Amino acid sequence: MARTGAKTGPNRAGGSKRMSSSARAGLTFPLGRVRTKLKKTLGKGRRLTWGAAAYTTAVMEYLSAEVLEIAGNVARDFKVRRMTPRHILLAVHNDQELAQLLKDVTMPSSGVLPFIHQNLLPKGKQTATTSASTSPAATSASAKKRPAKAAKPKPVAAKKPAPVAKQASVQKAKGGSTLLNEKTLARSGVKLSVIQGDITDIACDALVNPTDSSFSLSGQVGSHLAKVGGPAFTQIVQKAVAAGKKIDTTEAVITEGAGFGASFVVHCNGPKWNQGNAAEAISQLQTTVQSCLNVADSKKLKSIAFPSIGSGVGKFPKQTAAETILRSLDAYFSETNKTTVKHVFFVLHDKESVDVYVTELAKLA
Repeated sequence: MARTGAKTGPNRAGGSKRMSSSARAGLTFPLGRVRTKLKKTLGKGRRLTWGAAAYTTAVMEYLSAEVLEIAGNVARDFKVRRMTPRHILLAVHNDQELAQLLKDVTMPSSGVLPFIHQNLLPKGKQTATTSASTSPAATSASAKKRPAKAAKPKPVAAKKPAPVAKQASVQKAKGGSTLLNEKTLARSGVKLSVIQGDITDIACDALVNPTDSSFSLSGQVGSHLAKVGGPAFTQIVQKAVAAGKKIDTTEAVITEGAGFGASFVVHCNGPKWNQGNAAEAISQLQTTVQSCLNVADSKKLKSIAFPSIGSGVGKFPKQTAAETILRSLDAYFSETNKTTVKHVFFVLHDKESVDVYVTELAKLA
């Protein structure tokens, strides 16, 4: 006989049907399992009444139904029939009480809700992304139909901004650079920021360029730096090559920047992914990241911007690369007492990299 919520069959007295504790309490969620879990959590010697377990189960059932209802409304607004984790995330952030309750919860495969810091916006301009970040409801299709109800932030130029350090700003806003997540490491006090945008727009002391031993600018980041920096930056790199400089694997060399937000460029020669010897590849990537930070400290720099090292030409899985880089940074700053770096940017483009870095950043202490 298949199991159901209410157990059937004659009881000891015969005749009547046996009912589960959930059915007797008028609940759908498994009251017995919730009570068992609570008893294990409380430990031996602590009493737990059935009423307390029933109340807890009822609250869980109510919250689940509430989330599903408003998530269904979001899916309806998007005119889709299937509900996804993205709809649940939007629904939670549209409800003030649920957003406060679940503020520390990470929802897998749900994407992110961008929060655009005013320092990342061009002065005197009001972009469409500004209103989207001010109100989570603006991301839904229903908000697009009723723009008058969406929050209308004041232009950045309307009020006098507070003084901001150079490492926490963006020089330009081509395409709209967006601050997605930010965390300050508890042990070192270094701030880590995940940004979706153009790395040449970030006004920082240095940015990282993944390259090879000969300072090649053929990579995704290198070619973009050559395009934005123009002949001035290309000549700087050519002078380094002419001087006989080479970059061994896992090592880093610094040159001046030109034509973009960063004053310096840290060129690093990262490893290639090796499925047969993944441990060695991960170890080399850790060393590469620490080499970049060592070079930055040698110049007494305060801020540095990283792309997703290794996940391009290096062919590292993006999840592995992000986890390795973030943990390497955390370990470096925890072990180094005299570091001058106070702010690290992770500047990304594609959604997969953004999701991975936001998720991994949330795991750091």
